[in-house]
Amino acid sequence: MNAGPRVLLVGPLPRSGTSVGGTQVSFDQLVRDLRSRGHVQVLTLDTTRSHVPSRGIAHHLREFVHAVSIASSVYRQGRTCDVVLFNASADGFLLGGPLVWLATRMVGRPIVARAFGGGLDEALARKNPMVRALAASTILRSQLVLLQTRSLCEHFAARAEVRHLP
Repeated sequence: MNAGPRVLLVGPLPRSGTSVGGTQVSFDQLVRDLRSRGHVQVLTLDTTRSHVPSRGIAHHLREFVHAVSIASSVYRQGRTCDVVLFNASADGFLLGGPLVWLATRMVGRPIVARAFGGGLDEALARKNPMVRALAASTILRSQLVLLQTRSLCEHFAARAEVRHLP
């Protein structure tokens, strides 16, 4: 019997004792929906991190170490999967997405990238030119980019293969 495709879902899951946002609720719903279908083998990689107040360089260093940790896990677990579905807030998509994209390329797996919310275009515009160029040459070149608004789909249609996923 064919057990179906193996999908590695990468994103933030709700954790007890932490505040839960819309991104976590949406990702948790996706995980539960795919698991309930039964024809897809679902593995999850939780990207939620505990909130430790930090500022300046310490904050940026923590974020970078977290992104490298996620990409490393995608590299290890992605080898056993047929596809990686990366889910993140706009900032996580732009800052961590390039490393996750690189990890999937290294293991030869396709990546579907999903940005939560309706502000990816605004978040991209706020980033420095280096981050914008890096995102454009990596995560925005995913096999498929899922966006929550039709406006975002229109905005990014020339850059990527996009689909609307409200």
